[in-house]
Parts: sequence; C-alpha cells; structure tokens
Amino acid sequence: MPLGSSLEQQARLAAGRGLATGVCFVHRVFQYRGVVVACEPWCTATAAWRQTMGAANLSRGETQPFHHCIVDDRDRPPGQTTFVSEENIVPTDEAFPVQSFLVDALLIPCPEIKGYLPRPRLEYALQRQRADGKFKWDISSEDFDV
Repeated sequence: MPLGSSLEQQARLAAGRGLATGVCFVHRVFQYRGVVVACEPWCTATAAWRQTMGAANLSRGETQPFHHCIVDDRDRPPGQTTFVSEENIVPTDEAFPVQSFLVDALLIPCPEIKGYLPRPRLEYALQRQRADGKFKWDISSEDFDV
C-alpha cells in the first residue's frame, strides 16, 4: 500500500485490485474502449485538472483509485491516453483487442484472457512506480521508445 494511505483508501485499493494492467474496459460515461496501463491509489492529477474534470463531483470522489489508460483509436484520436476514475471503468472482454500504436509498444496481447501483459518497457515503469509511488510515463523518452 502507498505510504500515507488511510484505511479507507487501502480498502478501496483492495476492492479494485481486479483492475490490473492489461484489463480491457469501456468507459461508463463516454463509451470508449480502452486498456488499463497503471493505477494510482487516488487522483494524483494537478488541482487544475481535478477542477476541470470535476473529480470532486464523482460519486466516489477524488480518493478512489484512478487508472492510466490507453484509448482505442477507433473511438478517439490515435495515441490518446486518459486518467480514469475507477467508478468509470467497466471491464469487458468485448473491448479486446484495443487498437493503438501505444498498445503495440507497451503491451503483449493475450487472446486467451482477452487482455494484455506488460512488455518490458512498461514493466520497467511499473517497477519504478512500486519504488517511488508514482507512475511516470513519457512515450517520447527512451523508456518508451516506440
């Protein structure tokens, strides 16, 4: 569990543990398809982003887990990523396979589970997150040389 997380936050993280890297989903409100890349224990976005997106107005608020996701190119402009509240992720096998060059670069398709496993460059970023508590990805860096 992340340092400084409350018992409530720990319980919420445990409840959402099925939303792991590689799980395909449909966004509850906007209906786009996507795949989870990483999870933050709560909304770690800037105050300006949280206000613009209305994160405090979500039924579970800003303290629920938020997920870094890749969006299917058939539903949004190519290469789009999103930061999605857990309450807006509806896991479904029907979203597999997600079409995006980012998926091809970061994930290994697993048709047997209708999901993905991380490629080494994504696994490296997830290991760094476990070490310092924050997921950092920059697809223009050498860590994500596409």
